[in-house]
Amino acid sequence: MHVLAFDTTTTACSVSVCQNGTVLFHHTETMVRGQSEVLIPMILDGLHTAQVAFQQLERIAVTIGPGSFTGVRIGLAAARALGLAADIPVLGLTSTEVLAHAVPDMERKPVNQPSRNTVVAIDAKRSDVYIQVFDPDLNAIQKAAAVTPQDFAIGVGAAPNVLIGDGAELLFQHLAKENTILSSGAPQPDTRILAALATSLPIPNGPPRPLYIRPPDAIIPADGGRLRP
Repeated sequence: MHVLAFDTTTTACSVSVCQNGTVLFHHTETMVRGQSEVLIPMILDGLHTAQVAFQQLERIAVTIGPGSFTGVRIGLAAARALGLAADIPVLGLTSTEVLAHAVPDMERKPVNQPSRNTVVAIDAKRSDVYIQVFDPDLNAIQKAAAVTPQDFAIGVGAAPNVLIGDGAELLFQHLAKENTILSSGAPQPDTRILAALATSLPIPNGPPRPLYIRPPDAIIPADGGRLRP
């Protein structure tokens, strides 16, 4: 099975092309903005390098959030357009799930130590972070939510945790160090993992929908933006 996977939800633009679990192409560029200009050329380069035509693709996988409002829209728009044009099923996975699966087994279930929950923390670029907690077997304990590091630290209790995501270090400052470690996994969603997860999912009935934790920062001006008299 040929899978094209890409992510633009956080602080990177990442593309992978995989075949039956083998990575034929993978490239990630760290960037705060500009993913819309980079994504399509990166996809075309990836398919060319992997020597895979659009007609050979059997699935397109994309992250649906949480993350940057603009980044989520860029990825989903590209995935839907490519899927529609080439008649390829499009599957969406949350960025938190992909990040959780990047935590090595030995960090979640260390030998002769208590197992750790995985806490995915994505920088929301405000005073809060997008957080979702998974148990040691990577089952979601709660839905993703936007909370301040201080509030999360109050409610997390004394359970051992491993943190991952581009907001992990910010969260780490507020948690008990004796019960918490930072994961060695990459802080942005790994599209190789995204592709692997997508191969085991059933084909959805419709296109993926975005996961927005809160409304966008941009709002429609009063009076529809008309100049005042």
